[in-house]
Amino acid sequence: MIKRVIFISRPSELSLGRSQLIITQEWQTHTVPLEDVWVVILDEPTIMISHPLLARLAEEGIVLISSDTRHHPIGLHLPLYSHSTPSLFYRDQIDVSLPVKKQIWQKIIRAKLFAQWKVLEKHHISGDFLLGLSERVKSGDSENLEAQGARYYWRELFGIDFERARGGDHVNPALNYGYALIRASLARAVVGAGLIPMIGIWHENRYNPFNLVDDLIEPLRPMVDHLVFLMQAQYDSLDPLTPEMKRELCTLLTRELLWGGSRYDLFIVLTYYAASFRASLLESEKFQIPWIPELTV
Repeated sequence: MIKRVIFISRPSELSLGRSQLIITQEWQTHTVPLEDVWVVILDEPTIMISHPLLARLAEEGIVLISSDTRHHPIGLHLPLYSHSTPSLFYRDQIDVSLPVKKQIWQKIIRAKLFAQWKVLEKHHISGDFLLGLSERVKSGDSENLEAQGARYYWRELFGIDFERARGGDHVNPALNYGYALIRASLARAVVGAGLIPMIGIWHENRYNPFNLVDDLIEPLRPMVDHLVFLMQAQYDSLDPLTPEMKRELCTLLTRELLWGGSRYDLFIVLTYYAASFRASLLESEKFQIPWIPELTV
């Protein structure tokens, strides 16, 4: 069953009633069964939400994303315990050897560079340089080919003057918004797999509670890039983002991904992805990475 993404951009009061999300707006009331919900996005600073609903969202494993006064995603509400035996994995995750981490990072960067090549190819832009880099990535990406690829990729995709920045202009706001949505959903899958999201295999920022998520998201970023490139041709400007643009970016969470040769809803594939990472890290099984169907043609 396809899970729903609830995007709320008007003043509202959110509460819980009989396993339903109740949304009250002025004189209207909407109800949504919680079993149908994957993500709730709050894009209006005046929204009020009850504590019983917050607790129930956590119990159901529903991701809640809140925005600041500039309507940028700023907060993430996740369950603390989504796995039946988390303590069995925590110590093993902390003690994983450096060679294993480097091998996994090598595969992640190879997949990212390959997907970036496919994005350029999809839009009839020469990207063979990225394909060559993807084939040369060594354990731990010791030559930092990811950075070399990024310089080439962004220049070819969005123009020679484009600079990728978390707080930049041009298409950066759309990229940042799309990445935040995927990041939040992936964080939910990581927690659900019984892993500690702050302990990454490559990212090690002590102030980042989602280092592992920022490792695993890398091969999925081109999915956002592809959509933003298409949106750039559709709208006069992507800065600032309008509610219509944000809703289009939210469709990322209702897309399908390829896993094991078959298509599944994104929230299902992210669950498989996190579980595969855990198995490769702790049980020496083969690490699998999702693929983006739009880039296969």
